[in-house]
Amino acid sequence: MAKVVGKNGVGLASSLRVPAPSSMIQALRACSYLLKQKLIPPRFSGLYAMWRPYWRETEDQGIKNLRSPIVASYSAAGPGIVGEDTYLFICMRRRYKCVAFNKVYAIGLTRNVEDLPREQFSWGRYLAALGINPAMALLAAISFAYPYLLQGYIYQRGASHGFKDPFAPGFSL
Repeated sequence: MAKVVGKNGVGLASSLRVPAPSSMIQALRACSYLLKQKLIPPRFSGLYAMWRPYWRETEDQGIKNLRSPIVASYSAAGPGIVGEDTYLFICMRRRYKCVAFNKVYAIGLTRNVEDLPREQFSWGRYLAALGINPAMALLAAISFAYPYLLQGYIYQRGASHGFKDPFAPGFSL
């Protein structure tokens, strides 16, 4: 994966990472997560390599507005799904190619941020704002054992809350 970075205008390459199951619920989440990534490959995933000169050239001051997902969601971006790595991906893709490999290269040994209730809630808001139908939101909540995802989905659908999609081409904080 790292061999392609810095060549032919590729600034970032990412691959799949699955969480290590430390309980039955974690094992269910890991299987569901892996299946989801195989069926719908992400544009950017948790294991990545960046070409430093491109990174330094593309990073802007918006990175200073981000907060730790462990402490709070990112209100400036709508649902709390923009971490530093995702923000750097957003900056990088404006000028350079970003490639994603649909292959698992690592098992994450740390706690998944997505397991936190506020992050599940934010993912539910994100799905609602994208217009995902309720059946798919329910399926996601059940398959990942994310009860707060459904709560966030209902919250977002029931009111007019501001939302910015961080994967939209014109995204900025």
